[in-house]
This record gives sequence, structure tokens and C-alpha cells, in this order.
Amino acid sequence: MLIDQRVRIALGGFVAAGAIGLLLLGWPTERGTFVSHGGPTAAGEIVVQFRANLSPEQQASVLKAHGATLERRMLVPGYAVANVPAGSEATIGQALAESGVVAGTEDNPIRLPADVPDDPYYSQQWNMPLIGMDAARAVSDGSGVTVAVIDTGVAYENYFDVSTGTSYGQAPDLAHTVIFLPCDMWVTPAPDAFDCLDTHANDDFGHGTHVAGTIAEGTNNEYGTAGIAPKVKIMPIKVCGPVVTDATTHPPTRQEQCSDDKTADGVTYAVENGAKIINLSIAGTAQVNQALRDALAAAQDSGVTVIAAAGNSGKNTLEYPAAVTGVFAVGAVGQSKTIAPYSSHGPGEDGAAVHSLDLVAPGGNSAEGAASVIWQQTYENCHPDLNASVVDYTVFPPATACRGTSMAAAHVSGVAALIKSKFPDISRVQLGNDLRCSAEHLGDETNQDQYGAGLVRADRALVDIDRDGLPDCIDPFVVPTPVPPNNDCLPPTLSPTPALTPSPTATDTPLPTPTGSTSTPPDTATPGPVSVQGSPTDTPVPTDTPVPTDTPVPTDTLLPTDTPLPTDTLAPTDTPTETPTPTASPEPTPRPKCGDVDCNHLVNAMDALGVLQWLTSSRQLDCIGLGYVNCDGQLDVIDATVILRYSATLPTNLPAGCSGPG
Repeated sequence: MLIDQRVRIALGGFVAAGAIGLLLLGWPTERGTFVSHGGPTAAGEIVVQFRANLSPEQQASVLKAHGATLERRMLVPGYAVANVPAGSEATIGQALAESGVVAGTEDNPIRLPADVPDDPYYSQQWNMPLIGMDAARAVSDGSGVTVAVIDTGVAYENYFDVSTGTSYGQAPDLAHTVIFLPCDMWVTPAPDAFDCLDTHANDDFGHGTHVAGTIAEGTNNEYGTAGIAPKVKIMPIKVCGPVVTDATTHPPTRQEQCSDDKTADGVTYAVENGAKIINLSIAGTAQVNQALRDALAAAQDSGVTVIAAAGNSGKNTLEYPAAVTGVFAVGAVGQSKTIAPYSSHGPGEDGAAVHSLDLVAPGGNSAEGAASVIWQQTYENCHPDLNASVVDYTVFPPATACRGTSMAAAHVSGVAALIKSKFPDISRVQLGNDLRCSAEHLGDETNQDQYGAGLVRADRALVDIDRDGLPDCIDPFVVPTPVPPNNDCLPPTLSPTPALTPSPTATDTPLPTPTGSTSTPPDTATPGPVSVQGSPTDTPVPTDTPVPTDTPVPTDTLLPTDTPLPTDTLAPTDTPTETPTPTASPEPTPRPKCGDVDCNHLVNAMDALGVLQWLTSSRQLDCIGLGYVNCDGQLDVIDATVILRYSATLPTNLPAGCSGPG
């Protein structure tokens, strides 16, 4: 029996050692090969993993014998970077791998910082690094989330409308954006919540296309600009269209307007067809009708996040539908993170105690100069002249500029899609709380009504250190502070393993008439839209409507520029500080020895193997707490390594007095 037990222990030790080696080193099971990862690599460099027990002199000798020299030893134990003649990486790497003293070799891939997009106009999208997109882009892309853009339509297809004789074109930078269940409710109301009689929700104003572009424009495609969440599904729902406001003129004067009935139906259609986020870049001072109010309430009850523009009148009260309780209200800031003069703010319905401005996001500010605009692709003129005899809806420059809280709302909708994609089980309330608590605080005590919780920050909102599927910003159980190492809980021949505490990544996140292209005329302004309900401001309108420049209120009219001027990328300013919540160590209770995970009062290779099997969910441990032998509060391969190393030298018990984790 004793011999049999020793055989089993030895076999277990061999299996555990092999498993630990594979888990720690990550090299393929085949030895004697050079691994090429594909893609760009550092010329003249290879990464070498030496076998154990080689002295530094022996390592240098092996490299020299194969035509390589040591560049540096890596912090990862056993690894080094070696220099070789450019072009000989694979040849020398393979020879080293076959030398018998090298565990493996591989090329040295290179990457761009946080996958900064290669879109040529990205350098002018100051708004993206401002909200932390350079870091967030490496974490989430919006996959699996549908965002409804309830607006003037989206330029997503090449289509000829026989009834009007109008040709529509697909915006090239939206060619790879997934379009899902589009519906034109402006022309033909949907017969029920799940159906649509007119699926050609094409944009005849340019506003909805610009909004959709901010959310999901093609990214890393070497063309145009980048979007925030390029893998989302966009559901274009057209609820805005041209309305004759003066029939006495020739041709009749028309304005783009959005009615509450169609908006209400659009919200209902979006909810019933699976949208998780609704963007409403429309605004007006009149209270919403009951139909729209009920539709918004039903959306919230269904767990759908509704995000709306605060409005462009510069008032100290929110416009509608952003003012409705439960709707996420977004104001606009410029490059300097200062509130734009046109951005409405303050309380919504029933005062600030019930509902107020939630966040701000980039929208542009003419007071900062021509560069303070939001660049995305839409028609040659951001909003074509509806009264022109001919309007071409097929011309798309690579980038067109707009300003307004419409643009700001689109930023928050894009970030919300990133959050929902990474954390699919997050609730509507949790998502809203994450957006607010991860925001970058702006302003001071005197002007919080202008900034809400602050500037939306995609990078902070996506942090999940403990990988429990809940953003750390709203997670009450973030990684506990590791208990200081207890030497009594370690084999006498080993020193405490320092516990690493991860840190979150820190970098710096409609009846409109502004027009913008790639030319630089002076600021222009057109009168505000006329409401079909009597008052010029009663009907919600797309929220980048310019304010005439001869009024005291600064205009949010789009500043077209000839060639988009490069803007300085704003550096990150705030470093998120996620302070882990300390967790008290459990009171000691009599238990078997530390490392004895199978509770047989012996510490040997079988315990190390047990930890590995538990990590792969193939085994239940009787004494799981006894596996935390390096006292960092996590049961992992490092613990198995410690157990194995100890049992190989002293196959008895770990020191007395060890009572469990930490």
C-alpha cells in the first residue's frame, strides 16, 4: 500500500507539474518550434524562453552560438528578448528552439496603443479621446446591442423612391454598419408595434445620419471618421420630416419637424423589436403629449434606456422629451469641457428633486473656434435646404461638421451601447447609475445644474477589475484588499508572494439647420422651426437647430470648414480611483494544515493537482480555503505551484497554525 501510495503521489506530481507548466508558460505542447503570431512584429527581435537552471552566462552563450545577442531579460521569469539580423527571426528562432536548452521561441508582435483607429479624420475627432474612447475601444465594440435612432432617418441604402422621384444614397462610412428593422413612420405609420409598412427610413435632412455615425460609423476602415460602438445594430426609425410652414411662398416654405405621435409610435416600435437603447436627439419646450409619455414609461418598464438631447435653447430648464422623469438627459460641452452656451440644462419636470440634467458630452462650441465641432459623415450640407428646387441626397464627403446637444446625446448612446455589450445582464437603472458615477466631475458647487454628474467617460464606465460581470463603479463587492501575507501560512522554504491589485485604465472619453461641409464660410444661422401646434417652440425638433447670431444667445450653428482643421488631442485629466473595499479576514477555526485541499492531513502533489482540477471546474474541493497558501485571497495556479514546490522538498505537512485563507 505504501509503494502504491508513493506511485500515485509521484504520478500526481508529474501530472500537476505538467499542467502547471502549460498554464504558466502558455507555450504549445510541441517543442522545438518557432511560433509566428502573424501581423506586424518588431524587426530583428525574438522572444526566447530558456529552460530552467541555465545560468545567465550559459544563456548568453547559447544565443551567441546561434547568431543572436541578448537585448534584455524580461520581468516574466525565464523570458528574454534577443536581437537577431532583420529577416532571420524565424530561422534563428527555430534553431534556438531545437537547441535543447530553449523551451520555445516566438516573434515579437507590435500593436497600436489601445487600437487607435486608422480613420484619416480621427485626429480631428477631439471628442473621442475626451471621453476615453482610446482605452474603451479595446474593451467593447457594442456587439450584440441594438440602438434605435429615432430621428430624420439614416442614409443606409441606395434607394430610388418612385412616389417622389427622389434618389437616396448610402453613406460610404455606414456601409458595414448593421442596419436592423428600419421603419419610416413619417410617411406611413406602422400598423402595429411589430410591423412596418415602409422599411425605407432614408434621411432627407442629414441629422439622423450624423447621429447614427457618432454611435456606429465604420471604424478602422481607413476612411472618414470613427464611431463609438461600430458593432452595434442601428435601428433607423424616421419620425421627422418636411412640413409646409408658409404656403404663400413659391415654392412653399418647409421646415423639418418631428411630431409626438410618430415619436411615440417610434419608441413603441423600438421597444417591441428588441432595441436596448433609444436615442432621441430631438427637443422642444412644450410638454410631451400623453401618448409619448406612456410610450416612454413603457420603454423604461421594459428595461430600455432612453437617452435624449437637453435642447439647444440655452434655457435653465430641460426641454422635452429630456425633461420627462426617467429619460436620460444630456447637455453639450466643447473641447475645453466647458458647457456650450446653447446647451439647455437644469431641472426637468417637477424640479431638480425629481429629474435634472444627467450628463454632458461633446457637442461643440462656436466660442472655442471653428475646430470645436463634431465630425461624422452625412450629406454635403449637414442639413440640406428643404426649399431648394433640387436636393441631392447621394453626395457624402468623408466628414461633415455639426454642433448641438443632438451630437452630445449620440455620444452617451454610443457609450451606453458599449456598457450593455460588455455587461449584457446589467439593468436599465444600473446602466444609468454606471454612466453617472463613472463620469468626470466638472464645474463646481455653483453650476452643477449645467453639468449634471459630469462628462461621460467610456473608459471608466467599462472597468471591471474583479471580472464579475458588473462595472466596478456600481459594484459593492469590488476586489477585496488582499490580507497582508502571513508567513505562518507559507512553507518555510518559500517567501511570501506579493499580491497584485489591478487598477482601472485611465485615459481621457432635432429640427436642426446647421450646415456643414468641408468649406469654411463664416457662421450662418437660420430662423428656428415653426411648430405645427401654434408656438414656434412647441414641436420637438432635432436639437442642433442654430440660434441666430444677432441674438444674445450664442448660436449653435454648424461651422463648416474648408478642410477640417486638426485639433489638439486633449490629454486625460482625471485618473479613476477605484478603492477596493477591505474585507475582514474570517475568524480562525481549527482546520487541517494549510495546503491540504483534500483534507487527508498530508500536503503533496495530489493537493496541487486538486487545485488545478478545481480551476477547470472538474473537481470539488473539500477544503478549498486551505489552497490559498500564498495568502493573496485568490485560489489560482500560483497556489498550486507553491504546494507542488513544497511537497517536492518536504512531503509531509505545511507549518502548524495555518487556519485558512490569508
